[in-house]
Amino acid sequence: MSLLTTGRTVNCADGTCAGGVGKLYLANANEVSSVATSSAGATGITMASSAYNFYEFDFRDFSGNFTETLTQDLDTLAVSVEQVFTGIWTCRNQSDRDIIQDLANQTCGVVAVHGENTGTYWIWGDVTVGGKRLVGRLSTAEGNSGTALTDANQYQITITCRSTQLAKVLVDGETVMAALI
Repeated sequence: MSLLTTGRTVNCADGTCAGGVGKLYLANANEVSSVATSSAGATGITMASSAYNFYEFDFRDFSGNFTETLTQDLDTLAVSVEQVFTGIWTCRNQSDRDIIQDLANQTCGVVAVHGENTGTYWIWGDVTVGGKRLVGRLSTAEGNSGTALTDANQYQITITCRSTQLAKVLVDGETVMAALI
């Protein structure tokens, strides 16, 4: 059982936060052994072997977006969270196609970390409920050649996770991720 223990005020001195996601990191879920947490958020990630790592993905400027929606059933009080990352890779190519195909064929799912343009890193796809790990998966990948010469030639990918918890802040995320890629 959890009780409300604090409120929230608006910081009048700095009321702006840059939107968007700059980077996405993905690891095969079966290669992530554990995620250490504290009251501040996630404090570390342990891989099952030193041979395993996260893979870093860059996207077209201002195309990365993360949303998460928490829904609570008012009768049962059960909570579900849907987490969705969407980003665009420009100039479709064989390497991108192969990554998308690998993600589509992936049976273990992925643990994801994304770095927002605020400088905050978030981890998701690492929650275990009833012995089952709730991981991220490629939900859509749309390739588009464009029509006119000025149209975008791109892939838009979407990674989705159905969970019971909101994403956690990854404390000192830039340093943690630099050690895992």
